[in-house]
Amino acid sequence: YVVVRKQQRAESGQTVVALIDGEATVKRLVTRGTTVELHPANPALQPIVVAADADFAIAGVVVGVIRHCS
Repeated sequence: YVVVRKQQRAESGQTVVALIDGEATVKRLVTRGTTVELHPANPALQPIVVAADADFAIAGVVVGVIRHCS
């Protein structure tokens, strides 16, 4: 489970729930000037560079993760 604080803004380096073209993803937000990138925790995957014309929004900032271990 991911615990998210609902907010529309985030700082570079925070892990966010981002909405891109109607789909949600959890990634680390990296901003470089006007460029927005979403970096996965898995280093084998490539970052998502958000296109300027994309339907993009921050839904919230991850404040915690609850793992179920049995």
